Amino acid sequence: SDSSFHRVTQALGERWVAHRDEIEADLIKGLAIPAESTGITVSLDRVATPMEEPRTRPVGRPKKGSPKRPVARVWRMSYCATVTLHDANGRGLLTLRYGAMPSCDPDEEIVAALEHDVKALCARRPDLKVGLICDGAAEMWNLLHGRLSEELLERSLRELVDLWHLLQKVGKALRTRYDEGRTKAELSRWKLRLLNRSSAARELRNELRSWLVVPEDEPPGAEDPLREAVGFLTRQLRAGHLDYAAARRAGQPVGSGPVEASCKCVFNVRLKRSGARWKEASAAHVVNLRANALSNRWDLAMARLHDATRTGVRRAA
Repeated sequence: SDSSFHRVTQALGERWVAHRDEIEADLIKGLAIPAESTGITVSLDRVATPMEEPRTRPVGRPKKGSPKRPVARVWRMSYCATVTLHDANGRGLLTLRYGAMPSCDPDEEIVAALEHDVKALCARRPDLKVGLICDGAAEMWNLLHGRLSEELLERSLRELVDLWHLLQKVGKALRTRYDEGRTKAELSRWKLRLLNRSSAARELRNELRSWLVVPEDEPPGAEDPLREAVGFLTRQLRAGHLDYAAARRAGQPVGSGPVEASCKCVFNVRLKRSGARWKEASAAHVVNLRANALSNRWDLAMARLHDATRTGVRRAA
């Protein structure tokens, strides 16, 4: 029955949480690194998740038939992360996926796991280049910098904002000046420039800045995509996150496709079904198991889990 499958999943999830740390340490040590791997790309993102939370009862006597324990379906932001091994052309070869629920401490729950796995892979293959790719959210970069920095990893890191996230903002800014056909042509032209010239991001920022009517330092209005794009480019240029041409020359990816796909396959497909709502513990168990299954290490993880929990049987009579 459906309830039996639910109980089995939760029991397995509880057992996994109890033994996860030592099992994941063994899994990364035994991971088969593809021979053609030249680098590692780490990404972190957030995804909205429908959660069930208690709802405050209205003042006064409850209406007839009203629920005894009213609940609300609210949307909270969960964390999703990936570690991707790629080849010399930036093509992904193997992706490890991670998930954590909204109430967790992201530094201890997910970024610590990223740090452990990246260090383990670099210890086995010191020649691997390491890159960080995220959208422009400061929270994601601050979390990653807490454990994944050049000082902590003792190697150089390349940091990039996802190219398609940037182009989305630039496209909105271009539409304030051009029609749809001209916007597509200009966006394609700037994309090629960004991929082939290290100075293209600064040139793009300067061109968009020249279109501004009001000073750049004034706060943008509710709908001001041009000033929003100029401010975004300025911040990311200051952080050194827009040199896509150098990344291509080094054979490193310029997009965060793996983590975007993981948000969909780990969370959205399973947790965002019509009318679904989740409690924190049950959702965490499902996410942990799905992350392992979608990282192509389910069989190894389950074999190691069963070994850790197996007990001897003594014949009594």
